[in-house]
Amino acid sequence: MRELVRGTLIDLGFYSESALKLVLGTIAQESAGGYYIEQIKGPARGICQMEPATFNWLVDGYLTKHKDVMQRIMKICNIEDLNAQTLRYNLKLSICMCRVRYLVDPQPLPEPGNLEAIAGTWKRVYNTYKGAGTEKQFLKNYKKYVS
Repeated sequence: MRELVRGTLIDLGFYSESALKLVLGTIAQESAGGYYIEQIKGPARGICQMEPATFNWLVDGYLTKHKDVMQRIMKICNIEDLNAQTLRYNLKLSICMCRVRYLVDPQPLPEPGNLEAIAGTWKRVYNTYKGAGTEKQFLKNYKKYVS
């Protein structure tokens, strides 16, 4: 998974060690390291468990304004259009859209050595204050599935 995420982020043009840890941690937390591809009682899809509403918001609000990024995603993921249902089976699309979710946040990514701050970024940006996940769970799952 690490090499798939690393390669996808490099191809996308938004690789950093912090981004790698953040996306790997998101996968660890959201889908037990890629075990779940569809939320049991909800709309989230893919290894990053992104909801269609979030996916569509990113497409409409960010990618339509950044056509170069949209074209790179479509090429990397070997798709002709962006459809949230594709998240379920297209690992690279899940990775790309997860990274885009963090791209729209105006705050810079934390330093790669500060895993607590990476967990905080996940909670603030990806899970949000409304989500049931905690930074403690993120750190536990990061250690279980990534470290």
